Amino acid sequence: MRRVKQVLGERVDEVRVGERLRQSAACLVLGEYDLGYQMREMLTAAGHEAPAIVPSLELNLEHSLVRRLDGEKDPARFERLALLVFEQAVLAEGRQLEDPAAFVARMNELLTDLQSAADKSS
Repeated sequence: MRRVKQVLGERVDEVRVGERLRQSAACLVLGEYDLGYQMREMLTAAGHEAPAIVPSLELNLEHSLVRRLDGEKDPARFERLALLVFEQAVLAEGRQLEDPAAFVARMNELLTDLQSAADKSS
């Protein structure tokens, strides 16, 4: 959890184990008194200043992607995987990514790594 938080930095308040997840690798959770993303957008659209929110990231320790992340030794690959898990949670919330091109590049790098590893083992 600490390594993921180090990678994500200020993007998340904390990284914790999620008990609610069954199929997803991760989800974003707002604080009890935080305004939801849609309410923030409505306030902003109406010309009001919305308070900043920083969600927590809950990880599903049973998910294969999170298990892979936990066992990753290569720092650069760990960072790409951690960002990918976070960005998937953002997309699952129905929000836009800050940098969709970087997401696609990371996804392509990881898929290429997997293909290379599969080619070497055959």
